[in-house]
Amino acid sequence: MASFDLLSKGQNAILAHQRALQITGQNINNINNPGYVRERPEYIGNEYGGLRNVESRRMIDEYIFGQLNRSRMDTSFQQGRLDQAQPLDSLLGNTESSINQSITNFFNSVQDANNDPSSITNRQVVLSEADGMMTRINDFSRYLNDQETIVNERVRDSVGQINTIAENIADLNNELKFGSSAVKGYDANALKNQRDQELEKLSELVDFTVVPSDSDAIQINLKNGSPLVLKDGRYNVITTSGAPDTGRIQLGIESTNSGDPTTFSLKSDSLGSAIGGYLDYRDNVLLPTQRRVGQMALRVADVMNTQNQKGMDLDNQLGSKLFDLSQTGVRGLDFAGNQGDANINVKLLEGNSEQLTSDNLLIEKVDADTFRVTAADGEGNPIAGAEPVEVDFSGGDTAIDVPEYGIQLSSNDFSAAADGDKFLAKPTEDIAKDIAIAIERPQDLALASPIRVANDNGNKGEAQIELEGINGTSNFFDKANRSLADGAPIGAAINSVSGGTYNVSIERKNGSAITFDTNSLENLVSQANAQQTPAPFGDEPVDVEFSLSGTPEAGDSFSLEYNTDGFDDNRNGLALVETQREAQVRRSAVDNDQPTLTFAESYSRVVSDVGSFVAQGQTRLQSAQAIEAQNQAMYEAKSGVNLEEEAANLIQFERAYNAAARIITVAQRTFDSLLNAVG
Repeated sequence: MASFDLLSKGQNAILAHQRALQITGQNINNINNPGYVRERPEYIGNEYGGLRNVESRRMIDEYIFGQLNRSRMDTSFQQGRLDQAQPLDSLLGNTESSINQSITNFFNSVQDANNDPSSITNRQVVLSEADGMMTRINDFSRYLNDQETIVNERVRDSVGQINTIAENIADLNNELKFGSSAVKGYDANALKNQRDQELEKLSELVDFTVVPSDSDAIQINLKNGSPLVLKDGRYNVITTSGAPDTGRIQLGIESTNSGDPTTFSLKSDSLGSAIGGYLDYRDNVLLPTQRRVGQMALRVADVMNTQNQKGMDLDNQLGSKLFDLSQTGVRGLDFAGNQGDANINVKLLEGNSEQLTSDNLLIEKVDADTFRVTAADGEGNPIAGAEPVEVDFSGGDTAIDVPEYGIQLSSNDFSAAADGDKFLAKPTEDIAKDIAIAIERPQDLALASPIRVANDNGNKGEAQIELEGINGTSNFFDKANRSLADGAPIGAAINSVSGGTYNVSIERKNGSAITFDTNSLENLVSQANAQQTPAPFGDEPVDVEFSLSGTPEAGDSFSLEYNTDGFDDNRNGLALVETQREAQVRRSAVDNDQPTLTFAESYSRVVSDVGSFVAQGQTRLQSAQAIEAQNQAMYEAKSGVNLEEEAANLIQFERAYNAAARIITVAQRTFDSLLNAVG
């Protein structure tokens, strides 16, 4: 009996050590397989002190593996956003494609034209530079639009990969949960290695957490807790149109069970990894850059248009618009749940766009006669600190000015909107590509001032008439006849001087005059306006303002007239150049309510913000890569194959195998001896 027991133990031992040698050989064979987790033989004893079998155990620390995947997620997130932002940063820093350089070239050409205002050649250069400036802005805007398309394509491609990986993991779950290596003839450890490789791929696309179960199946939840893979099924990630911004791609998740219509929306900041990096770049770099470039382009065009219309061209006509803004209106996007059927359109408030911001706008119908306009983010949420503006449309107007945001609302029927209806407008985001040059003739460049002033030759005093500025051309000018309108001021006379008080008459082209006493000779047209009701020279600010400097005497007179044939006049050209040095662009809807940035500063802000994003992204990526490398080393130390260790194990298990074989030999000899003794 003892011999049979010894033989049985030897047989078990030799099979066990043979299995140990197989496991060691498998480890050595897979040393260059990156997805392989090394295995160790685990000897399982029975309740009687003998050896029952040997099991192969994967040498993996699930905590370290999870930590490695989390570090991969962070690296992929930083890499995803940086890969998209770096080309934009390079383009912004390239002087050959710099919008700022093209704006500078345009203003330099205007300055050159001012040196010889009658030169057709110089004027043509101005138009060429204006066209080049707007072409560069158009091209840059189209590049940004293409970037948004690329981001959308990357997101859709990533979604497809996520769903494929989720399907693979669900299939592996099913095999591990219901299969058996003994019955089905497969290696459960190999299936787990495959699943870990799928988890590694998934970690490069989206953030997730793994929830283990009593069986070998696992559950995978996305960062916000939404399920992706269940122990017995899975969900699909889907792309959807944003609401209310249908052009802003969003993500959702839905059940693959046709009988279960469950869906969840996924916010872009809850995705992480590469897909989260793409959307972070879109929301925090690309779209803000689009809006700021659009804001600057609109302001450049509107400022130039406004100033050119205050001048006179070589044909003695009042200046026209340099740039065509007719295609820059946008439609307000309806929020889900709107009850009315109104269409709300938004366009630049031309000539009065100083307070235009780069923000989106939320437009809400408050009550039967009122809309509220507030700066908003990409999803239509009001920006904290932004001042809401309420506008009244009870008069039945089809257009309502909102100067507080530099825009105009229009609709065929404002009343068609129901109370509580909301609209999202993006007046600057996708608009720069639609601005074109409006004039082709160099003669149409209005470098001259339409007004000239003069002191009467017979004046005895030392006063000089000074033109304070041209504020508009709607009241004082007869554009058709290229002259001053009947109600325009054409001169001033000092009737008497008593101490510090002057009796002044402002003469009008229609023969009437406004006479008043004043202690100040500044802004005389506005003072005359204040003397009568209604104001004789129209609403403030008046089209033309002038003052007297120095000390006049009674009887002195001064004249204003249309600047006919003022070909060598460059006063409006100088005003055009001066706009480059003035604050023209509003920083934000929160920080200020007036322009605080020049054109150059506005563009530099875009360059700086993108550059800072890239610089910070590079630092964060380097940090994430260092952490990932450290976690990878920890993982390899635990789960990687070490040839020296495997070689030592090979010798150990070989000796054990030989020893087990010796047991069988001894048992056989003992049994033979017993037979001989009995026989």
